[in-house]
Amino acid sequence: IFTCPKGIGHRGTSDNEALALMSWVRMQPPPDYIVLVGTPGSGVDGIARKLNADPSVSTRVVHVALGDDGFAAGCVGEPAPSVSAIFNLAEASVPVGAADLFAYVNSDIILPTAFLRTARSIRRNTVNSALAANQSLAIVGRGLGDGSQGRRRVLRGGAVRSEQDVRGQVVITGMRTDCKAHADRGGRATSSQLLAHNVTSLTAVQEAIGSCTPHAPTGKDYWVYTRGFWDQPEVGGVPAFAIGRSIWDNYLTKMANVRGLAVDASAVIEAVHLDHDYTHTQTGTHASAFHGAASLYNKALAMTSYARVKVDDSWTSFSYHSDIQHLELQACPATCRRGGTDVRVRVK
Repeated sequence: IFTCPKGIGHRGTSDNEALALMSWVRMQPPPDYIVLVGTPGSGVDGIARKLNADPSVSTRVVHVALGDDGFAAGCVGEPAPSVSAIFNLAEASVPVGAADLFAYVNSDIILPTAFLRTARSIRRNTVNSALAANQSLAIVGRGLGDGSQGRRRVLRGGAVRSEQDVRGQVVITGMRTDCKAHADRGGRATSSQLLAHNVTSLTAVQEAIGSCTPHAPTGKDYWVYTRGFWDQPEVGGVPAFAIGRSIWDNYLTKMANVRGLAVDASAVIEAVHLDHDYTHTQTGTHASAFHGAASLYNKALAMTSYARVKVDDSWTSFSYHSDIQHLELQACPATCRRGGTDVRVRVK
């Protein structure tokens, strides 16, 4: 698992990030690596040292410093780490052969204990289904709104030749649940209180906070993929988007979809996002994060990136947030369907 935390200097998010990290290291099974890409002065290196010194943490936590060239260009007055730099640094920090399954996760996302086991199960069953149907698939999350059920399309127009071929195309993402981790915003408990009482599991956090609602379908906060997926010529790499702003998450979702078959995984994986302020933006507001210069930069970069890899981007022009509701997505992976009926179970 890799991420780019804001770090201890951001009081509005540091406790949320600490809760998220604890949910990751306590997964069963735990991840082999957690890579923390840290900006200068963020204190992320100290977080990595602390976790590595904890005898209860079996995961190796790696800190990678983000250099001056790791920030998105064109974000005047509002520096933001580059999504491509984060992906590249994280993959380069894990030796080839040490891990094949990577997960980018936004730094404040609490994941279920069975997250990795569920992701591997989805990938395994998807590969088996794809080989049986002579197709390779991409898996993406719920709430994309097109109503399609069981739709399938051939990836890259060619036959699948091996199990490894298919495995390399699987990408898992999903919508999140938003929880108000502030007593003054309707929540029953704050993230600092949860940390103090060692409440870090997804289920326990939701029960303690009490005020949680599904997020709109346009927000995605994690991607699970096989090393090398984004570097395929037909995918074209991860552009240097400004992280923490709009557009980039839906760009990755669309690229996974148009280069494969999108399947809804949110019915079996739940991810919790704790609300926070936006003091890291130029004006400290939600509007600055999603309608400011960095988001305009992301939108322009998305459109040029689509053109570069010859993917239709006409839909981008009609929606500021690059709405993905028009995409043809299968509603549920084979692992959560019984007799053709969706089984809406949550992994917690």
